[in-house]
Formats: sequence, structure tokens, C-alpha cells
Amino acid sequence: MTPEDLKLVSEVLNKEKISILNTRAFMHSNGDIIITVGSIEHSTRVVEHAGRKFEIKFGEFSEFLKEMNYYLERALNYAANDNQREMIKHYIEHYRTGSIEVHKDSQRKWIADKGPVVETNMGWIETYIDPTNERAYFEGWVAIVDKELSKKF
Repeated sequence: MTPEDLKLVSEVLNKEKISILNTRAFMHSNGDIIITVGSIEHSTRVVEHAGRKFEIKFGEFSEFLKEMNYYLERALNYAANDNQREMIKHYIEHYRTGSIEVHKDSQRKWIADKGPVVETNMGWIETYIDPTNERAYFEGWVAIVDKELSKKF
């Protein structure tokens, strides 16, 4: 895809109020573009823009995200406090719908989680490997913050 194609993809996503962070774009030989969105829920819509057809398909990585939500639902029982439970609930909703706004809410809870014994974060977060520095890649990590607990590992 050319820089002009990528600019059109960004324009379509902005027009449709979809964040570019958890998307990928593919071009057919006829010039039509498919934009995929990471989410559990599946839906498709077609948008015309600048004389081109854009097919927006939610549900990419659905099977992986379903499995993540399965374990996140169970993690709710082990959260240390209400803030952590809310963070996990936002993750679950974000993976279900693909909404980056909901993921931003999870990040607000993550920042507010002061002094956790075990710290985690996950999602489409870092953008520095994307050619346009707009799309994020998925990452997840767990860190043992408590010094005494970390000595056991």
C-alpha cells in the first residue's frame, strides 16, 4: 500500500469513528481495501470514500480474544481491589467490542493502581513498529512489583 492508500484508510477510520490502533489494512488487486478490527464481536460494513470501496470487518483475532476473556473473567475473583476489577472489566469489554475508548478507560485504571503487588497491562498499546506510527501491536505483560514476593521467583 502506498502512503496515499494509508492516508485514505486513516480518513475512513476517522469518518467512521474507529480508532486505527487495533486495525490492519489489506488491499485487493482491484484497489478495494479491507480493514480488520481486533474484537470478539463480528460485523462488517462497507464504506465508499474517495471513489474507493473500504470493507471494515470486526472480529479479527476473535478466537484468541475469547480465550483471553475467559481467563480475565476468572481473574476478577483475584483482583486486589475495586480499581483492578474495573480495569479487568474494561479489558473484557474492549476485547469484546474492539472499542479503543474502552481500552483507554482500562489504562486510566491501570495508572490509578498505585503500589500493586503484581502489575499487568495488555492490549494494542505500542505504535513504533507501524510505518505510519498509528497502528499498535498487541502486547501483554505481568510484573511482580513486591520485592519480598519476587524473591520467591
